[in-house]
Amino acid sequence: SDWTAKDIPKNLDKLRPSLQVMHKEVLGKKAMSAAKATMATEKYEQCNVIKTVGEFSVALKHLVTHELREAHALRVKLYVEDSFEVA
Repeated sequence: SDWTAKDIPKNLDKLRPSLQVMHKEVLGKKAMSAAKATMATEKYEQCNVIKTVGEFSVALKHLVTHELREAHALRVKLYVEDSFEVA
């Protein structure tokens, strides 16, 4: 068989390059996915969370136009500024 004790190091040496290629592909896809997520959150406007509306929803108030609207809590990007003691 190809996987006897004496053949294992040789077989592992053969497998190592293909595993490295697969690992690079996975890392590349993860990086691309993270970049897409970052770009998606950059388009959101600056708002204050006014109150929670439901288990997963919050009421938002736009900082410039003062427009009120509801959004899913996962879509809200939180910003915390320690010097102003606000969140």
